[in-house]
Amino acid sequence: MANFLFQFSPVREAQFLASDDIIDLRFGDPRVRDGRVRDVVSRSNMRSTSEFSSCKLNRTVQCESDIEYMQAYVLEACLTVGSYQEQPVVITYTLGGVVKTHVPDFEARSLDGRSLIIENKDDDEARTPRVIERTQFMIDRLGRLGIAYRLITRAELDCQPALDNARFLKYHAASICPPSLERDVMKVVIDRKSISLRDALAIDPSERLFQGICRMALLGSIDYPRNQPITLDTVVRAAV
Repeated sequence: MANFLFQFSPVREAQFLASDDIIDLRFGDPRVRDGRVRDVVSRSNMRSTSEFSSCKLNRTVQCESDIEYMQAYVLEACLTVGSYQEQPVVITYTLGGVVKTHVPDFEARSLDGRSLIIENKDDDEARTPRVIERTQFMIDRLGRLGIAYRLITRAELDCQPALDNARFLKYHAASICPPSLERDVMKVVIDRKSISLRDALAIDPSERLFQGICRMALLGSIDYPRNQPITLDTVVRAAV
């Protein structure tokens, strides 16, 4: 999952004017709109807004399209992502001598502090000259500032086991995970060195242990095979 999210393609050769550059980056204030730079808007009647309850952020994430909702699931379950923010920044820039603004869909922060700006697009729109040009511009100019930029399409999200795995974990995760449950989960996992989800249900038919494992897997303290679909036979371990 981490390799999928943080895997970058080389920048294509692109010709930009010498004056084309980033003019301003205005990041959201966490005290206002939970850090979003604008109120959530529906981009069309066919793309309704939605809310995503995040265990990682301990708040509700506002999504402007179903693709963003899918992306939020992947960010939620990505072990290398410490936090993320929707509608995170207003980028003012010049391209082709014209001043423009761009509000990407997400910023993901890795556990070691790196920043990745993410824009989500349907596959057809991602192939348009306008989006291709802007994407290459952002990769180049933001890269000079030490900020990574990536366009992620619906097809990329759909083909990743990360999405279904995130949905599985989110669906079954305990709504809260008090310290007593964390201790119980870690004791079982560490004592056994590893445990399957099926065995966790057998040990505790109330599902408390199973739900705790799912929540802690979302938060990164429990690890599981990232490139395989999660089933009840999936074996989990304490994260290193």
